[in-house]
Amino acid sequence: MTRRRPRAGFTLVELLIVVTMLSVVMLATAKVILVVQRDFVTQRGIAAAEDRMQTAEETIVRVLRGGRADPYAQSVGLINPNPLAHGSWDNIRVTSDFNPADRDVADPLEDVALFVRNDSMFVRWQTGAAAQAVAYPVQSVLFEYYQLDGTRVTTTPIDSTVKRVKYDLTVPRTVGSSTLLRRQGWVFLRN
Repeated sequence: MTRRRPRAGFTLVELLIVVTMLSVVMLATAKVILVVQRDFVTQRGIAAAEDRMQTAEETIVRVLRGGRADPYAQSVGLINPNPLAHGSWDNIRVTSDFNPADRDVADPLEDVALFVRNDSMFVRWQTGAAAQAVAYPVQSVLFEYYQLDGTRVTTTPIDSTVKRVKYDLTVPRTVGSSTLLRRQGWVFLRN
């Protein structure tokens, strides 16, 4: 009688079971990787939106805080709440005389206009200069003007009794998104 030697290797059924189990593990791993990747892209978009929001806010505050300086009382330190005549206070022009104080507003940072056009915030830093995009994308910016006692000013021109400006800024959460981040803030005018 011949003795049978034990078989070496796997049966077809054993191989099918191992391949099936490996497929399940690989699918679960791929799903986890896709979820993590999607979350990373979302978080990166939110961080970029926060950066755009911060850039736009810092620009608004910079323009308003330095505005209306008029050391020689020549009536050159003004705020025009609608220089582009949009019918809403979504743009602003601030004139000052401080760089150096010379009774005109032709120096850099003395005649500044800020507006949103085509999903970008633009600033013109000097009379006659071209506007520069400072933040993209920005959905909108709106301004409201208040006296120190809290009375809202709704007429133009904005006079020296206006001491606070409220801004309402919206940016898309991600580029091309309809979900918006919105922030409101106040700027107390120094001059």
